Amino acid sequence: MVKKKLNIIWDDDAKYALKSIYNYIKKRESLDRARKVRNDIVESTKNLNIFPQKFAEDPYLKDEFGNYRFKVIWSYKII
Repeated sequence: MVKKKLNIIWDDDAKYALKSIYNYIKKRESLDRARKVRNDIVESTKNLNIFPQKFAEDPYLKDEFGNYRFKVIWSYKII
């Protein structure tokens, strides 16, 4: 049985947070490190829609569409 892939949505807050993370690491550590963290976060979101049940449900987020799943990478929570 083939299941439909879920859409990954980057809202404005998430985009702003990723940019803030990038700028913070670039300023405190290095440009290469900032790029690595940013790229790892973006890449990790690409597989969230393939089999979302393997990720834990966020106990604090639930709406009419159901529960949200999350993954932690580099101390950042991807919902």
